[in-house]
Parts: sequence; structure tokens; C-alpha cells
Amino acid sequence: ATATKPASLLSVSSMTIADVDKDRQFEVVAEAEFLPCCAGDAQRTPYIERIVLEVQGPRITRSRE
Repeated sequence: ATATKPASLLSVSSMTIADVDKDRQFEVVAEAEFLPCCAGDAQRTPYIERIVLEVQGPRITRSRE
């Protein structure tokens, strides 16, 4: 997704817990499929993205790897 074109989450094909950046803190790693906005857009083909989330207590943030 971009600031001007949002995307819809279609599915999550996998989700794992791993120490991605080798800092002894574990992250949630998900492989997800998205569909970009908007109906009628010729470039509207699904794409897969790897998402890394850092969880600290109740706070969840997206890692920029």
C-alpha cells in the first residue's frame, strides 16, 4: 500500500516467531497477500509481502528490518 492507494489484506500464508535481526529479541514474521486499491484499476493484481512485527508488552510495531 501507499499513502494514496490502500491495499486490502487477502490472506496470511505463514506466521513464525524468529530473531530476525539477531539481537536476541524475537519478532513475528508473516507472509501476507494483499490486493491494491481500487476496483477498475488495471494494475490491481495481488502481491505478497513479508511483514516483521516487534512486540513489546501491549505495543506492536512494524519493523523496517
